[in-house]
Amino acid sequence: MNPEPVTERVYRVDAGALNVYLIVLPKSLTLIDAGFPGTMATVGAAVRSLGRSPGEIRDVLVTHCHPDHAAGLAEVRQATMAHVWMHPADAKLVRAGQAFRPWKVTPGMHNRIFAWRVIRRSPSSFAPAAVDREVPPGGDIPVAGG
Repeated sequence: MNPEPVTERVYRVDAGALNVYLIVLPKSLTLIDAGFPGTMATVGAAVRSLGRSPGEIRDVLVTHCHPDHAAGLAEVRQATMAHVWMHPADAKLVRAGQAFRPWKVTPGMHNRIFAWRVIRRSPSSFAPAAVDREVPPGGDIPVAGG
């Protein structure tokens, strides 16, 4: 599937049960989130459909450690050698291959259903991955102008 433009330089990549995003700059690409294992094949096809190469992905911004955002990170790193950026608390978990912090269901039927159908069925671990740069709250990421 071709990536869908969100803005002139941001594209949504439909990876089945999730979306990842590409920031497309003249000299590099930035991937936002790595998805599940296997997502890199979809990202690679999307990048090539834009006339670019997966090797141009220089940075990966991981929004948080859940498996639909970070479980494919080891695969992405291996394919691209991109620098990985993420919050320090989540970086520690990703380096250890942990998918979640300790959690409990918040009150409400919707939350209980979501926890049962999604979170409890999600993998609790994945292949550990390196994180190059930890970004504290309020920190600046020097990608696409910061």
